[in-house]
Amino acid sequence: MASADLGRRCEFHTHTFFSDGVLCPTELVRRAFVLGDQCIAITDHVDFTNIEHVLKSQLKLKGKIDWDLRVLIGVELTHIPVSKIPKIAGQAKKLGAEIIVGHGETPMEPVEAGTNRAYVSCNYMDILAHPGRITVEDAERARENNVFLELTSRKGHNQGNKFVSEAALKAKARLIVDTDAHEPEDFITQEHAYTIALMSGLDQKTATDTVVKNPAELMKKLGV
Repeated sequence: MASADLGRRCEFHTHTFFSDGVLCPTELVRRAFVLGDQCIAITDHVDFTNIEHVLKSQLKLKGKIDWDLRVLIGVELTHIPVSKIPKIAGQAKKLGAEIIVGHGETPMEPVEAGTNRAYVSCNYMDILAHPGRITVEDAERARENNVFLELTSRKGHNQGNKFVSEAALKAKARLIVDTDAHEPEDFITQEHAYTIALMSGLDQKTATDTVVKNPAELMKKLGV
């Protein structure tokens, strides 16, 4: 159990029915608010075929939410050819994405080798999601480029959590806990996030920093 108040949760990786989630954007936000979250980022899967449509649609939500939480509009760049990652990340930024997540080399999918490195080397990136067996060298690049590495609660993807935490600790890179939520039951509490951090091999202080301090630092980076 957590030894101190963990505050309100920030969730930076979720999906709506604009990609492979089941909720409309407003319901996703409403559920996060009811759970007491401080921040919710909508990061639907995109590639070159749908990035304009998804961001144009999601950005319509800005200014429409009256509830007491911050809503960020972003994308998860998914299965992008390594050589094209800088181009589409820059495109996402120009189209108004407030947060950019890269779909890392999860053990559950045939992600192209070198994807982790391409994302952590890209100046537009904010989070490398479920990066699996990320190397210490790539974790060091993430630290240098201020890219946060994700520990995830999502089944399957979470098989890489211990490798991610081990590399991050060696490289002194910053970690966060996300859900990669696709359905209502995917949401978690702050206490659950803390437990995931502990189960990934972090000590209590580092686990607390991962769910309290690091989300605040990410929001500061994003200017919110």
